[in-house]
Amino acid sequence: MNKRKKKNKYIPLIVLLAFIVVMAVAYTMLSSANDKKEAEQAAEEAAANAVEMIAEYDYTTLTELSYRRAGSDPIELHVVNGLWQMKSDEHFPVNQTVVASMAGAISTIGIKNHITEGSPADYGLEDAAYTIEVTYSTGESHQYRIGDYNSFGGGAYYFMMDGTMYTIPTGLTSYFDYTEIDLLQLDTMPTDIEQDYINSITVTVDGAEKVIDDTNGIAALFDLFGDITLTDCADYYTDETERAGTYGLDGSDKIVISYKRAVTSTDANGNQTTNRLDTSYTFLFGEERDGAYYASPEKSTIAYLVNAETVEKITAYMD
Repeated sequence: MNKRKKKNKYIPLIVLLAFIVVMAVAYTMLSSANDKKEAEQAAEEAAANAVEMIAEYDYTTLTELSYRRAGSDPIELHVVNGLWQMKSDEHFPVNQTVVASMAGAISTIGIKNHITEGSPADYGLEDAAYTIEVTYSTGESHQYRIGDYNSFGGGAYYFMMDGTMYTIPTGLTSYFDYTEIDLLQLDTMPTDIEQDYINSITVTVDGAEKVIDDTNGIAALFDLFGDITLTDCADYYTDETERAGTYGLDGSDKIVISYKRAVTSTDANGNQTTNRLDTSYTFLFGEERDGAYYASPEKSTIAYLVNAETVEKITAYMD
């Protein structure tokens, strides 16, 4: 692939979301089943370990959420058209599932004990480890602080809600151990492509196309396609001009998989029928940079870095 090398300004964003199941769909609404399940689980855990509930709100009515860990800048989010959005950057692709879990956890708070003696400073609540602020659609707002950990009595964190002090069961802090980059929702590679239903794979290099439609060629190319991972983000938002000019993602180098996608429908009697519809998936390759190539799904606004060896093996099919 005769792409000239560029030294481009980029943002290295390595996302460490080890315990989160990567969703196959992009941005999910707050009312989605997965988000609701996570929020309800947080509520159940809080209730099971608490002596008294001091907050029981409908998390779907939360409109603003900000949190700050000691020593870090606050992360501020709000709901726009039913989706969570960074206040500082409307283009930042927020992981809706993670933030919905936060909303569920902070909207259902159970305490273990009331604290009636001492001052916030005595319990690490003056310069708190976590400071969380929320606003609901009713206009109701609350500030929460999580302080020192108390290992006695089964373990608990010192906690302050709007100036009143308590101890709370462990668990709440884990929902707010995310940096801004941890909240980045990356694209996922398609999961509905079945090799036996691939019609052809087209490789394009410098605008020249080659169609591979034999069984062996499809199998080999599809294996290489499966080696592409979307984990190394170079830029989480690119407009059309930047994609083409800065990253070389202008469509002159790409792989297009044409396949039959399974679509299942259910009739009035509950009988299911699966049909195959012709569709395609396009993945773009761009400029080379230090052992990698800029790359992106055609319909994404995110630019990634993909291993150069994988890209060059795919484009070698032009030869």
